[in-house]
Amino acid sequence: MLKEKLITAINNFNQSTVLVVGDVMLDTYYYGKVNRISPEAPVPVLDLATITHKLGGAANVAYNLKTLEANTILLSVVGNDDNAQIINTLLKEYKIEAHLIIDEKRCTTQKTRYMAQQSQLLRVDSENKTAIEAYTETKVITTFLNILNSTKIDAVIVEDYNKGLLTPTLINKIIAECNTQKIIVLIDPKKDNFFEYKNVTLFKPNLKEILDATGLTNPTETELKTATEKLRIELNAQLLMVTLADKGILLCSAKETKLITAQSRSVADVSGAGDTVIATVALSSLQNLLWSEIAILSNLAGGAVCEKMGVAPMSCAELIDEVKKSIVQ
Repeated sequence: MLKEKLITAINNFNQSTVLVVGDVMLDTYYYGKVNRISPEAPVPVLDLATITHKLGGAANVAYNLKTLEANTILLSVVGNDDNAQIINTLLKEYKIEAHLIIDEKRCTTQKTRYMAQQSQLLRVDSENKTAIEAYTETKVITTFLNILNSTKIDAVIVEDYNKGLLTPTLINKIIAECNTQKIIVLIDPKKDNFFEYKNVTLFKPNLKEILDATGLTNPTETELKTATEKLRIELNAQLLMVTLADKGILLCSAKETKLITAQSRSVADVSGAGDTVIATVALSSLQNLLWSEIAILSNLAGGAVCEKMGVAPMSCAELIDEVKKSIVQ
């Protein structure tokens, strides 16, 4: 039975070591209540109750891998500031091995959200999106190679949020080294470097990203499949996995292109769902599963976290429960 196969795979997640390379950020939440409008301007007044810090970006992908019981390593660049120290503290708390290279000229990316009664009033971003300089790029490449030479890495996830870490030189070096050492390399792309990610194991854009890249607007399923097939060939990727939110996942390999539909869900918050999906895909790809089975499991994981408020990871126990109660046979 497929359910038993998926559960066996989940129970083996703890045997894998995954390296995440990408843009990290700090997600900060100001929670409170709004009971009045400011007399100074027509804006709500937030009566602050609590402030919460969470791992964001590539750090959240690493956190998702850790909660799925994988051995997890994170490589990124941060500024020499308080936000970097908070990220470091959280990573140590979650027992995630981290190699955070300090760049004195950059700030650590922070997204600050002001929340009232579970509604977002405002988001403020503090970031430097310019590409890292050559000396920092060299440090990242050296650290990357040192990690690969000192630890048996089963898979590398490249998390691109267009925050400046992933330069074309760094991208090409990571992919070339992974291919040389026969390490699975999975890409979670963004627009700026979209076509730099060639010769990878898996390329996972979402619907908006693939529409931006192909110039399509409101495509039919057939048009989307055709565009995905052309993109896979152009990138020479073994597999393209396009996440389509509540519609499921579109898989495209050299053999076939097929839609894996998702189960109907009561969505509370989609934040962080993509991070959960790429973590699940990476760990599942190291098990004896077909790509279609990996997509089914990833749909279940991503859908389940959408039923939670805020950015919340998925544990192995929760994922096994999702498999047990799912419609898959």
